[in-house]
Amino acid sequence: MTHAAASPFSIPRRFFRNFEQERLALLSTISGLPTPEIRSHYASLLFRRLMVLYFLQTHGLLAQNPHYLPQQLLTIRTNLGADKFFHVCLLPLFQTLASSTHLAGPIPTLALPLFALNPYETELSTLAIPDHAFERLFAFFGTFHWSLSSPSPRSTRILGPDILASLFEQQIDQKQIGAYYTRADVTRYTATNTIIPYLLTKLEQCMPTFFSSPGSLLSLLQASPDRYIQGALRSPDYLPLETEQDFQTRRARYTSLLTRLQRGQCASVAALIDANLDLQQLLLDTITTAHDPAIVLQLYSLLSQITILDPTCGPGAFLLAALSLLQPLYAACLTRFGLLLQSPALLSSKQQIACETFLSVAEAAPNRSFFILEQIINHNLYGVDIMDEAVEICQICLFLLLLSSVERPEDLYPFSRFSFHIRTGNALVGFVHPPALPDRTLFAQECSASAAQCRSLDSLLARTHGLLCESTPDSAEYLEHLTQWRARYRPFHWCLEFPSCMQQGGFAVIIGNPPFVEYHQTQYGSLFSGYQTQGRGNLYALVIERALALCREEHSFLGLLVPLSVCGADRFSPLRRLLVSRSTQLWLANFAIFPCRLFEGAFQRLSLIFAQCATNAHCQLATTKIQRWYSAERPALLPLITYTPTTISRPSTLMSFPKLASPLQERILAKALAHTQENTLATLLSSSSTPHFVYYQEATNYWTKASCLVPFYKKNGVVMPPSHGRFLFFSEQTTAQAIMALLNSSLFYLWF
Repeated sequence: MTHAAASPFSIPRRFFRNFEQERLALLSTISGLPTPEIRSHYASLLFRRLMVLYFLQTHGLLAQNPHYLPQQLLTIRTNLGADKFFHVCLLPLFQTLASSTHLAGPIPTLALPLFALNPYETELSTLAIPDHAFERLFAFFGTFHWSLSSPSPRSTRILGPDILASLFEQQIDQKQIGAYYTRADVTRYTATNTIIPYLLTKLEQCMPTFFSSPGSLLSLLQASPDRYIQGALRSPDYLPLETEQDFQTRRARYTSLLTRLQRGQCASVAALIDANLDLQQLLLDTITTAHDPAIVLQLYSLLSQITILDPTCGPGAFLLAALSLLQPLYAACLTRFGLLLQSPALLSSKQQIACETFLSVAEAAPNRSFFILEQIINHNLYGVDIMDEAVEICQICLFLLLLSSVERPEDLYPFSRFSFHIRTGNALVGFVHPPALPDRTLFAQECSASAAQCRSLDSLLARTHGLLCESTPDSAEYLEHLTQWRARYRPFHWCLEFPSCMQQGGFAVIIGNPPFVEYHQTQYGSLFSGYQTQGRGNLYALVIERALALCREEHSFLGLLVPLSVCGADRFSPLRRLLVSRSTQLWLANFAIFPCRLFEGAFQRLSLIFAQCATNAHCQLATTKIQRWYSAERPALLPLITYTPTTISRPSTLMSFPKLASPLQERILAKALAHTQENTLATLLSSSSTPHFVYYQEATNYWTKASCLVPFYKKNGVVMPPSHGRFLFFSEQTTAQAIMALLNSSLFYLWF
């Protein structure tokens, strides 16, 4: 008997499909809590705790028994009777896992905040959950394989810690807060095209011959170009749903890129991104083959110092992608140090000492994998989110991945030992740099935020916006108002929370998926004053502006997934001007919503922005067409992206980012703009109604509908004008017909 291969995402989908009914089943069995809202919240908390316990037991961290929970349930029922499991086993287990003392018998004391007993568990003797609720839940969990190691995106039978993040995103009201869980292919692509370009740029800055020296990156590209060209592009076979024309176009593109690499024509970081190469493999091979040990030493130093921020991190999808990208780079460097020390003639005395020092620090950890993960979590990853629960899940996901590297229970460290730079707060409300206060030197010198400093900045910000009472700052009334203001607006002062990063000029890399929500729907309106993009309506514009303020002025990289409106909507022209003024390179990959979309739950056209940030520099722009695909084509979607550089500029008041499929389209657009001498369609419009018009459908999905007549439309048997229709009136029929042809052509999508 044969079985069809499961889709890459079949197991998580099955988990999500059944999760809510299992949660509701658990909820229906909980008794002794005062309100339905509290019962619902507790059911979700308990479900999340039990998921973490399944990860721990599978890794042998619960009495070295991979079936600890179901076996404990059976043992307690046999020895003590029914419905004792919750109070006799689970609550004491939660308390042990929340403890901060090291190892208590067969159960580790991890100091996990998730398991801290809440008042309902300690004060309500009436709280009860019957055994059959856990029997059902454990039976459901038992149909999956749980692994602390992050599974491959193509894994069909394993749940990794990131399932906690996915589950959280499935539960929240995505439409209201504009947050959507980003699939692994997008987070991986974003991390790769920001983190590795940053490292390569810094290497080239420190070592000007990095691209051209023997055994360097450029020689690798010339010697083995196929190794770094994306598999989907170089495939000699037809891809799913690929037409003959698509196949021939792809093969021609592959041949052209192969020739360029063989001739050494991709000799810059920007060219590598344009070519959409496998940058991680390229950097890994550079580490293992570089003739000059200084390259590996310099790269390791850069790795240990790189700061990667997601300013609206949610449960951490982008940070987890960054971790998985950095991990093999660290490992390759440490392995190379060991090999270099076996051939000391290759090293100067200073280089030998450096290699020995780096290795000795790594060897002091329980094992190398643990050291690498701890290094990344403690020194490289930073995140902020306004939701406490999202921050908690992000920290737990990182901690569980760290536990995956623990080989002996005695090597376990408590959660509290790690410096998680994942904080709760409103990334848009608060000071980036210290304000001009008498005690400014305190803000610059302190290594962490004190309560007094936070209160000073909170008070200044609140008073600036007239949100505090006029009573004496030390009065009880004032302090009560300040406490209420903090609870409502969640201010986050970057200069206090991450002082070392801000003293270095900002973060090296910023990645993420900002919320897509109109901020008139939020409670923060007046607090957004001071932004150049204020009044543009959507939070994502403010997040981009805040991200640019948090970037280092030179050589930092930005990668954010935002709505397609960033490219052309009039209200976002200040945002586009800001991006151009703060970037030396800009790339925009654009995505449609039909027939498929990047976020299954989001009816939103999207653009993935990459920027190399710099001040006072001329900005080079490269864009893609609007990508359209069917689900079978999704695995090749990002590997086949091609960027078209463009020099097209528009007047600052009308500036837009065109969506280009090829250099030919760029030339067509340039000719059109030159012919019209920067005039727009608006200059041709008649000031009053005329018989010569173009009727178009304002709401567009698969195609744009434009004609020189009003289409026939009947609804419920009644003939009426079509809905969402608009008119463009012209003085001449020939002009109207020409505009109609243009709107119905594929060239329309250069702007749309």
